[in-house]
Amino acid sequence: MSFTASRNCTRNTERFALREAALPLRGIPPIVLATPAPITHRTAEENLGLGYLTSILRSKGANVQIIDGWLGGLTSDEIADSIARLPVPLWIGFSCYRSNMARAIEVMQLLRQRGLQTPTIAGGYGPTFHPDEFLNAGFDVVVLGEAEETVCELSEHFAFGKLDLSDISGISYKHDGKIVRNGRRPAVANLDAIPFPSRDTIRASLERRSAVHVLSSRGCAAHCTFCSIVAFAKVSDGSHWRQRSIENFVDELEQVSRLGATCFKVIDDSLIEPPRDELWCRELADDIQSRGLRVRLRGSIRADRVTDEAIRQLKRAGFFAFSCGIENYSESALKRMAKSASVDQNLQALDVLRVSRDR
Repeated sequence: MSFTASRNCTRNTERFALREAALPLRGIPPIVLATPAPITHRTAEENLGLGYLTSILRSKGANVQIIDGWLGGLTSDEIADSIARLPVPLWIGFSCYRSNMARAIEVMQLLRQRGLQTPTIAGGYGPTFHPDEFLNAGFDVVVLGEAEETVCELSEHFAFGKLDLSDISGISYKHDGKIVRNGRRPAVANLDAIPFPSRDTIRASLERRSAVHVLSSRGCAAHCTFCSIVAFAKVSDGSHWRQRSIENFVDELEQVSRLGATCFKVIDDSLIEPPRDELWCRELADDIQSRGLRVRLRGSIRADRVTDEAIRQLKRAGFFAFSCGIENYSESALKRMAKSASVDQNLQALDVLRVSRDR
């Protein structure tokens, strides 16, 4: 899909500072990235992870095709048929949640039944926490944690054979019938250095009136005992919470707005983590308003980070709804969960959000 680039799109791509591929990916067979529909009643939403991986691979010269079974309303058979009709890919990647793991495995096995022996890779929360299940089902590689740099190295391996699987951090695979887990890969430290995610599926999102996904940070600084976000972050070395600059984030909002999007779901695990504060909220609102962007945003925020001024400024930026993880009204239960907010803080946060809604 073509679109008019924002004023900083080219500069953003040039700043991409992850390790350059040892060999360019131009001219290699195409790469297919797919995601089956999860088992859920929710409205279909785009998979931003596939967008990020697509943009990074394309920045190396690769030809990438996305097949989104959720937005496309495709069954496992239909996804397999769609892939089988394409030119034989270099590798096929599946982005998996816990709720679509079984369907991803089913699609991979359907492809094998159709005679397609292309290497298959699984990544996302599901494979990261259950790598053996995917490998024993027949997947060739599981990516553990964030995948931006890993997929570039795997492309080198499958295209040129000059990079051995044992040299690639952050993956699990089988060797001589035994499951191997390589060393951890550092998480991407500079999020501004990553190209904006591709928006191949935005038309389907808009047709479904689904909120378009964006993120301004990754991870969470909390340590809640029940949360998969904490466990996912521990798979990689480096900071558990990283942020994009306000300019970089609003650049993307501006760019995607030109494609027709007005309603965005900010999928940060925790929007306001230190050093973000009320001043950050004000600066975000100032930047959005100075560009004349008319956007509606929703996001997630921890109760202990909710203040009247922060919410007032975020509302000025365009936020109209927040998810706030209250979890429990028992102080002892919150302590067992290692929640950072107390019962009083939870109640105060709800009061602030309610007052903000009504004014």
